[in-house]
Amino acid sequence: MMNRPDGPRTVAFALCGSFCSFSAVLPQVRRLRALGWRVLPILSCSAAALDTRFGTAAALRAQLQEMTGETPLTTLQQVEPLGPKGMAQALIIAPATGTTMAMLATYMADTELTPPEMCRRYGGYCYDHGTDGSLFVVAPAQMGFYLKKKTFEWREARDAMREGYVVVCVQTKGYWTRGGHYLLLEKMFDDDVIQVRDSNIYNYGKLEGHKTDRFDFSTVVPSGTAYWIFENKVVTIPACARCGGTEEGAPEALLTEDYLCEKCAAALARRGTYLEYSGV
Repeated sequence: MMNRPDGPRTVAFALCGSFCSFSAVLPQVRRLRALGWRVLPILSCSAAALDTRFGTAAALRAQLQEMTGETPLTTLQQVEPLGPKGMAQALIIAPATGTTMAMLATYMADTELTPPEMCRRYGGYCYDHGTDGSLFVVAPAQMGFYLKKKTFEWREARDAMREGYVVVCVQTKGYWTRGGHYLLLEKMFDDDVIQVRDSNIYNYGKLEGHKTDRFDFSTVVPSGTAYWIFENKVVTIPACARCGGTEEGAPEALLTEDYLCEKCAAALARRGTYLEYSGV
């Protein structure tokens, strides 16, 4: 999305399955409106058409129109102009398991793979009750990285992180979520302190650890039910202060600066944007 400083702040807010998360997501639309944002609601094909035990599609469309004053966008033709015409300063996709996979894939494959692209490729793994965890088994191999093991034991996941492996975990109600939620556990430091890539933008305003980019591993244990451990990423940029450090063999000219490779610079920019929009 492009910035348009001469107009009102506008956010495109897209809802897709899982339907059980809508009760937690919809209040955030009101929050954005209260903060002065114009909200353009977008519904995926399933969200726009399916009636479930969580409510009817018609009721959802009516609720969004009442909350935002805008008619929900439900077709590709309606949504396509948002980017080219710079109609919004931000895009939120909620719920966001596709975001978790996009974070993982972008990091592991050194290729920018966005949440919409993940939804386009793997939307078939999303159902009324949420996202099927087999997504994390099938999808990685198609993008050039590989699952090492799935486990239900948090100690095994912790030990894998201590050895440098990246882990995705699913959370039930607790510290991270009121329903179900996937987290990308990217890196472990001393004393079991970890970096977490969180697909829920609103956690960036609520959880203290996002201000320092550090959490204790114990925060994922009480509500963690399954863990996907991935093989180590092969390629790093030796001169990058974030993904490679100042390893031997890096160009000397780069080592004189606090150099960030393009991938890491983009990742830190996304984190900064999350923190900004969360009001931190």
